[in-house]
Amino acid sequence: MVFIGMRLLFILLISFIGYGQDTLELDSVVMISSNNITGQYSRTSGVQYTLSYQGDNSITRKSFSFNTTTSYSLVYGGKVIGNELQEKTNISYKNFFIIHVYNHSLTRGITNDNSFGIGYIYKFKYLSLSYASLYQNTVYLNVPHKEVFRHSFRVKFKYRTKHFGITSEYYYQPNMISTGDVIIYGNTKISLFQNRKVNFTISDNINYRSLSKVKLIHSLMFGIGFNIMN
Repeated sequence: MVFIGMRLLFILLISFIGYGQDTLELDSVVMISSNNITGQYSRTSGVQYTLSYQGDNSITRKSFSFNTTTSYSLVYGGKVIGNELQEKTNISYKNFFIIHVYNHSLTRGITNDNSFGIGYIYKFKYLSLSYASLYQNTVYLNVPHKEVFRHSFRVKFKYRTKHFGITSEYYYQPNMISTGDVIIYGNTKISLFQNRKVNFTISDNINYRSLSKVKLIHSLMFGIGFNIMN
């Protein structure tokens, strides 16, 4: 839990470098930061509080770019009953990239899940397609760890105007050997009034693992977004 907190603190600190709007350009360096925090109170059989954070932060200089995306959800109801973290780090040069994906899931009993890969991306105006080969090492809480190799196919759509923006990104990652072992995850985010420092966001997130006892984790969040640089 302390390790996860340190990772989140590091990402938040990166996102708070300089306060302005959504994108900052300086000496051919472009910095983009988009971060969203949501809170939820619910009461069915008991009181539950949910805190969620999503961040997309990048630095680009000419043909080189560094990007991190973070999705975190904490659910508390007398004790921590949900603790889900996914963090992607992508370093690219022109159309080639290397990627690291980290996962932690209390719901699925995953202590640490690390994927490393190399791939190629092809970009259109609003759409991009990519492929990567991944090595995945998963450490579980109560069962032996697992090592596999995966294909990773990704499609991303991004469109924005002065007052409206939509980003949709999804991954399909089958096991290279076992066809029944598939991971699918991604999210669609809609932002309203995104030209302002504080805006309204709607985010739909899915995370599916075919071999997990909890196959699908799905969340729909409404919350506040804040733009750091522009």
